[in-house]
Amino acid sequence: MTNRLRIAVPAAVVLILAPTMFVGTAHSEPIADKVIVPASKGHQAPSSAEQIDLEIIAKNDRISVDEANLRYGWQEEFTQALAAVSSRYPDQYVSAEMPIDQGGAARVVFTGGVPSEAKSYFKNLPVRVEIEGGAKASAKKIESDVEAVSRVARSVPILH
Repeated sequence: MTNRLRIAVPAAVVLILAPTMFVGTAHSEPIADKVIVPASKGHQAPSSAEQIDLEIIAKNDRISVDEANLRYGWQEEFTQALAAVSSRYPDQYVSAEMPIDQGGAARVVFTGGVPSEAKSYFKNLPVRVEIEGGAKASAKKIESDVEAVSRVARSVPILH
């Protein structure tokens, strides 16, 4: 085997196998556990800076400020709740999604079952939150695996 082939074969193996490491994460698995947190009527009013942003969005999207608030005014609270829940459950937290349309639900995914206290992080949001369990790999694990594959790829001379 030539030196060039010795280098190319491991690189090809890494590039072929890397995508399979991440198959079966949050979006492609059956749901093992699901908790619905209903929308709350009592979410906090936007700050003055958020209010200005909402007014700009309303003008750009040609919608009312109230509509902009319904669509986007809760996202800061959702982001804060996600930061808290991902910090509390780093080995279980996988991902989150915000709805694109007004009638949609936010989604939070964990490995295994839904942690018993997870619902409390999202109870004051004016949007329904679906908390799902059953993913095979946490965000922390996926990040670690990506770094491992990147390290191997960087160590192969032909790839850098």
